[in-house]
Amino acid sequence: MVSRPSSIKSSRESIFSLDLGTLTAFQASFLILNTAIGSGIFGLPWAISRAGLVYGVFIIVFVAILNLFANFILLGCGIQTKTYQFEDLSRKALGRFGTLMIQFAIIVNGFGCCISYLLIIGDTMTPVMSAMAGPSPYINRNTVITGFALIIIFPLLFFKNIAPLSKPSALSIFCIPIIMLFVIVKGIDCQHKNPTQVVWFGDDLFSSIGLISFAFGSTQTSFQSFSSLRHQTFPQWKITATVAASSMLVIYSSFGLAGYLSFGSIVQTNILNNFAIDDPWANFSRILMAISILLTYPMQFYPLRELVTKKLHLRLGQSVFQSAKIHSMSVVFFAVTLAISLSVNDLGLVYQLVGTCSATLLSFLLPSTIYFALNTSWPRVRHFWRHTVTRAEHGETAPITSGINGTNNYSTHQDSNPTASSINGNDDDLSDDLSAIPEHSISGVRYTIASFFMFVLGVVVFFIGTYTALRNKFSPKHK
Repeated sequence: MVSRPSSIKSSRESIFSLDLGTLTAFQASFLILNTAIGSGIFGLPWAISRAGLVYGVFIIVFVAILNLFANFILLGCGIQTKTYQFEDLSRKALGRFGTLMIQFAIIVNGFGCCISYLLIIGDTMTPVMSAMAGPSPYINRNTVITGFALIIIFPLLFFKNIAPLSKPSALSIFCIPIIMLFVIVKGIDCQHKNPTQVVWFGDDLFSSIGLISFAFGSTQTSFQSFSSLRHQTFPQWKITATVAASSMLVIYSSFGLAGYLSFGSIVQTNILNNFAIDDPWANFSRILMAISILLTYPMQFYPLRELVTKKLHLRLGQSVFQSAKIHSMSVVFFAVTLAISLSVNDLGLVYQLVGTCSATLLSFLLPSTIYFALNTSWPRVRHFWRHTVTRAEHGETAPITSGINGTNNYSTHQDSNPTASSINGNDDDLSDDLSAIPEHSISGVRYTIASFFMFVLGVVVFFIGTYTALRNKFSPKHK
């Protein structure tokens, strides 16, 4: 747990009163890359095919920039309110509404990722098993998913926490670059043998934005990454976040373009499906992908279980009854994701829905609304946020004040009971001069503009993108 400083220090000093990490800015940026780059990257060529080459590249660049500002904004607002966890910051800025939104996003992201992992297992290991054992009626997508899920994933879901899996999961980090290298090299060779037709402007932008946002998602680990820095200052965080976002932009655009230009309109949601099932190097890449996915499933499962058990006030090991309830929830969660993965075979739909319903909330909507709630200089907006949040909480939320000059009316004691805070003063308390905010603050025209674009994009993609994905799947006219 992070301890709270009594005041905001100079940007050249350590902002957090916690044990300093050991990483430089560049090392911490690599940590962000490790947490962000996952299975979503293999859907980027498909996302470009949906949006078209021009729109696809533009969306990748645009989302990368907004994701960078989102990381700046979250850390800056955390400093401003002395709140150093995403969920707690959402609660302080937006009240119960913010808590519900981030919990919804975490649940959708956790379930969606786990379902997509099982679908990828079916895509990757079915051809491998067929190549190894030959044609068999017992080797099909459903039996492969069920077998790997029950034999490998299921036993990993009953630890007290994620710690025992931290070292084995590091193996998955080394699998992804090898697979990416294979796709790029082999894909170029395929493109030379079978030239593809390029679509420059596509017509499914919103679903593509959702999937690309899902691939870039890193805001949920912003505070953890910051705490790993040796010099915990806002300028150092800006370097870390910028290096990470720039690296992701180069990696994602290179991989997405290479994959799309190799296969064009026939590129599949999992690009490994575009390679022959009897290609030994393709099958080797599929095995690496399966290893990565099998080790990553628990990484999504444990935070989701912790969220639910925390809300139900359950603790593993505290009593036999509580442990039984937690393990029962683990079984139910696993069974639900397995059942959905066996009944749904459209990985693209899962990618789209996770992106539009979860990634847009975590990367765009929540950071932008938190920013406006805490930093806007528009009196009507300040009044709206303050009274909307406090009425929703019936007077039980932390106040929304400006945090100017390192002072604010927030309670610096983090507690699960929000009644510890109360509102002092009147609306005039919110009209301080924004220019007095310390230099590491995120108030300013560029952050306001970025937050505006994040909010508009988040709302549009959340509603229209989700509707478009479902319409394309279930409407006969769009099948």
